[in-house]
Amino acid sequence: MAQAIGVGVVAGFVGAVVLVLAALYLFGHFCHSGRVASTEVCIYPHTSAPGPSDHDNELSSPPPVPRTGWEIIVENQWNDLKSRPDTLRGPTAIDKNVGFEFRIRHFVNNCFIGFRDPVDRRKPVPKAVQESIFDENQLIELAGEPANGATWSGFISNPDTRPLAIACFLSRVLYRRMNPFEDVEKCLLAPEITACYRIMTAHTSTNQHGRDDMVGEWRQLVYAVNKGSYNIRPPYSTSFWTDDVREERTHAMVPPIVEALKLNDLKVDGFTDDIVKILEAMFEEAANSAVILFGQPCVWEAVWESDTSDPVLFPEIRLMWHDELKISRPASKELKQR
Repeated sequence: MAQAIGVGVVAGFVGAVVLVLAALYLFGHFCHSGRVASTEVCIYPHTSAPGPSDHDNELSSPPPVPRTGWEIIVENQWNDLKSRPDTLRGPTAIDKNVGFEFRIRHFVNNCFIGFRDPVDRRKPVPKAVQESIFDENQLIELAGEPANGATWSGFISNPDTRPLAIACFLSRVLYRRMNPFEDVEKCLLAPEITACYRIMTAHTSTNQHGRDDMVGEWRQLVYAVNKGSYNIRPPYSTSFWTDDVREERTHAMVPPIVEALKLNDLKVDGFTDDIVKILEAMFEEAANSAVILFGQPCVWEAVWESDTSDPVLFPEIRLMWHDELKISRPASKELKQR
């Protein structure tokens, strides 16, 4: 029943969008061909009737033809790369839109590196584990292939590389699930949003730029209306508001990650916080980041390429418009340790 309702909502929404676009197109076509006449009624005050010169000007200047919605969009020059906004909707810096990156660093430093003992100043000893406790195929399914031909199980089981390995794994999992073209059940965006977006972008158009403009406007509306019950602003890169409807679905993604990484077996002695709760908040922030980046005028993409053998911790983020780079943030390879 829930799936049927969801499909009905998506179908109804897409149908409404198609009807609006069709109406705009037909109206603009008739206006352009002259089959739609426009008249303008001028009512003058009784005390000041127009003189002969005013009457002549009125006859020589025909009333303006109403502009269609499509013409207004074209006049906004969305196709011109230079006219695209240079700042993001919401926080002005890309880093402020991906706050979950800080949470990943904080979690890894505390859980797998730990604090020095206040008495003997020694740091906790990382736990030794065998590669065999991990299911490499499961790890690849969750985060993709690791960089430089390594294996996730070998990368994580090595105490020297474990903190960076887990941070890289979590980063790849979250950025992968922020992608609107990720599997619907795994994507951090609402299924209704991803379904509509895929339908809108599934086919090419004779006016591809114009279609991209209108889809871009729709993405910004999706961002604008995703707000909390007591908040008039769209979501920022923070955890969810109380009773967020996305909470149950987002939290359900966490236990399989915790189990696949064996996080409770790898944490250092003295770390007593609930790992599941920490990752739930991390996934919530990433879900809001997904909405923010999805709702920008330009299309975002994560780039994991590296010119060195060092693994990329957090990807380069590019905001593209008609295959041209508009804004970017460089990749990061450093896990700041205590």
